[in-house]
Amino acid sequence: MQILGKPSETRPSYPGHGFCETCINILFAGPSPFRCPTCRKCIKREDGHHIFLNLHRSLTQPTTQSTRRAPDVDNGLTLFDDMDSIIARVPSLRKKMYGYGTEVSRLQHQLEQLQHQVSVTREKHDTLKVNHQALRLEHADLRSCCTNLESQHNKAQRTSMNFQKKHEAAASDAQQWRESCMKAQADARAARKATKARDEVISGLVDMEIESQRRAHRNKVAGVRSFLVIDGDVRKLVHALDDDDHEAEVRHRLGVDFTSEWNFERIIEIESPCSYYIDMSDDQTELTSILTQLFEHSDILINKLIPELLHSIQDTPLDTTDRSNALIDRAIAIIHAWNADDQAQFIIGHPRIGENKQLSALSAKEQSGGLSATARVETPPEVLERLGHLNACYEHVYFGLRYITFVDGRSRAAIATEMEDKLQLGHPLESYPNGPPLNEPAPESLSCVMKGSEEWSNELGRAVDDVGRIAKSRQKTVLSNSRRNV
Repeated sequence: MQILGKPSETRPSYPGHGFCETCINILFAGPSPFRCPTCRKCIKREDGHHIFLNLHRSLTQPTTQSTRRAPDVDNGLTLFDDMDSIIARVPSLRKKMYGYGTEVSRLQHQLEQLQHQVSVTREKHDTLKVNHQALRLEHADLRSCCTNLESQHNKAQRTSMNFQKKHEAAASDAQQWRESCMKAQADARAARKATKARDEVISGLVDMEIESQRRAHRNKVAGVRSFLVIDGDVRKLVHALDDDDHEAEVRHRLGVDFTSEWNFERIIEIESPCSYYIDMSDDQTELTSILTQLFEHSDILINKLIPELLHSIQDTPLDTTDRSNALIDRAIAIIHAWNADDQAQFIIGHPRIGENKQLSALSAKEQSGGLSATARVETPPEVLERLGHLNACYEHVYFGLRYITFVDGRSRAAIATEMEDKLQLGHPLESYPNGPPLNEPAPESLSCVMKGSEEWSNELGRAVDDVGRIAKSRQKTVLSNSRRNV
């Protein structure tokens, strides 16, 4: 209410209670339903009516409305106060009004905070509502997935039952197969025993056949020799073998008719190790005797080369068109197929050039230039010294190898020159004793060839090939000795 004399507006509600325009507007701006602030009855906006009050009349004529002020509002005025007393109390009333204004500001601030909290709460409510909707959709998807999984589980159970039935049937079949296999294994063992017994019988018969062939071979050799001895003209027979025109004369002089198997060439080859082995290829003892003559004796020759060569000949017989070289060529091919370490070990089995101890008769003859024992000339000591130094140099440069060369009737001095050229060294023997020392350069001063390199491998292959050439030369020597002995 305004005390300046202007009429204040009040809007009584249906119950008959009055309020100012501002309070009425705040009431109806809030949420419905609208209730009377005094009696809390439900009201509507159209139930209110405008009432204009006269302040002067209110002060002079008290009414029911003026006497019904709030109990906590006491301005100290009465209807019977004069104007002076009212004016005197205006300052105190102003202080009260200032306090009321401060309280109103505080309440408005709280109202703004509450409104902000309501706004935030509404936003959270909207967010929760959206999340709730998403959760509902997710829940529906999960229920659908659960339904599908249950269907798949039921299908898997049915499939598992079918597989279990098949497994039981397969287990039954497997048991029957196991019993059949056990029976078959027993039959196989019995068959192996019978086969082994049959093989032993066959092996005995084969041994008897081989022994019979050997005995017949020896008898034929003895018969041929006896014919040659009885005739007493061995030299003419040997010369006749080189000329087919005298074959009929020799046949007539011997008084026998040789078949094609036992012709005159067979007589000459009767003592040849290679041709003998072709007929006796399953005799490892005979093969060992032959190879220890053609090659030098070594452990790898006995334990590796001979078994592999024997197995190779049994699988693929030797070529009989060249009996003198077929066995050697086969052995060298097998050695070339070995790894580098085995080939080097085989090479080391040969003696060094210039050694005089533990030499075989054929090796001693080769290193003496092919001369017989009675015609040999002692090698000069300076040549032997130089060869010993060259061997040490070569074995330092080509670690793991030993110098092998086909002598072919050359002297040891010529071999020393060949080794010096191989190592790219000088020839001190040509100016001995006035030349440089025979033991220079020192082996340690020479650069080594890496083991396994291309140069090292080529030198190893050359040495193996020279061993084959040496073996073929020895084969000719043995054949020549056999012819002279005949």
